Order: sequence, then C-alpha cells, then structure tokens
Amino acid sequence: MNELVTAVQSWAAWIGERWATSAPPPLWVVALALTVIIATAAIRPLWHLTRNAITVIHEMGHVTIAWLMGRRIQGIRLHSDTSGLAITEGRPSGIGVLLTFLSGYTAPGVLGLAMVWASYAGYSGIALTVLLATLVLAFFLVRNLFGFLVVIVALALAGYAFWGGEPTVITATAFIVGIFLCVGGVRASMDLWQAHAKHDGGASDAAMAAEHSLMPAMAWVYFFIVATSVCAVLAIILIVTATI
Repeated sequence: MNELVTAVQSWAAWIGERWATSAPPPLWVVALALTVIIATAAIRPLWHLTRNAITVIHEMGHVTIAWLMGRRIQGIRLHSDTSGLAITEGRPSGIGVLLTFLSGYTAPGVLGLAMVWASYAGYSGIALTVLLATLVLAFFLVRNLFGFLVVIVALALAGYAFWGGEPTVITATAFIVGIFLCVGGVRASMDLWQAHAKHDGGASDAAMAAEHSLMPAMAWVYFFIVATSVCAVLAIILIVTATI
C-alpha cells in the first residue's frame, strides 16, 4: 500500500513539474516555426500531408460542441484526402446542430491561439496535456484505419515531447503546435472558399450550416475565414508583444 501511495505521489509530482513549465519559447524557435509553418501551408504537397493534423482537431471540435449540445457521439472518420466526418445523433434541427457544424473549421484556430498564449503564460505543460487528452479521445472515437494511423502518429509526437522533453522542448512544442493550428485553420478555410467558388462545396460544413440557418453557404465560408484569421492575428499580436 505504501509503495502504491509513493508511486502516486511521484507521478503527481512529475505531472506537477510538467505543468509548472514556464520557459518562454526562444526567439529562434519563434522565427523558425513561423517560417517553416507558413511555407508548409503554402506548398501544396506539404500542406496535403500536414493537413491531416488539422482534420483531427476539426473533427474533435465537432465532437466537443455536439457533446455539449447533448448529442450522442458515434465516432469520427479521417480520410486520406484530408477530409473527415464526425458522426453524431440527436435532434435533426435546432441551434445544437448549427453550432456543431460551425465548430469544425473554427476549432484549430481557437485551440491554436490558446496554445500560443499558454506557451508565453507559463502553461505549456497544461496546454500539451489538453492536446494529449484530445488525441486520446480521438483514438477511442476513430472508426477507420487511416484515421487510426493519423491519431497514433500525432499521439506519439505529442507524447514524446511531454514525457521526455525538457521545459524548453515542452514550451517549444506547445508554441509550434499552436502556430501550426492557427495558420492551418486559415488555410483550411481558404480551401473551403476555393471549393465553394468552384461550386464544389458539396456537403461541406458551410453548406450544412446554410441548411440550418437563414444565411447562405458562402456567408458561413466567410465567417470561417474571419474567425480563423482573427485567431491567427491575435496569436501574432501575442508573439510580437512578448518579444519586444
């Protein structure tokens, strides 16, 4: 019994140490991360590969709001073309359905902004814990092989940084993931705009939101662009004010 108590205390102390990480991201990490991530979002082959991580957060955004709105969560699917699907059950109409459709494209930007703030506010460890918890939940919800592989890779990378990283590594990871989510959120919204401009929106979140509101699909596309852009701009403001 004493050994169990000691083990629990040691584990709690270790978690507390990770959560107490307060080292700000070095300036070279900030500059390198911004350069690489913006280039990645701009180069189509790289974007196609890395967008899968955006899709995970996108679908978990749907899951989170659907659960908060009282809907039943059946699972998520992630596809090799970077699309995804959150499967929920509940009322076929109403504010809950609308908010669920609106939460996907906005989720990466919101989480990314929170992680950038946390990396400067001394909460990088907590931010990574939230990210890991999100990925663990995604692991249990994913319903196809490709999605399973994507989540496993994301879990391995985030878990390695959290469990084995020094304070500077933990902070750098939280910052890099945050910036990637902010930039990726904007790029994903622009991809949606391009698809709708070509009348190829299909059953997109914007199209589904239009069916459950008085606004046309293109208006919701612009809403996604504005929302994700605001998150990205606020993240840049945080970085500038913290480094000057």
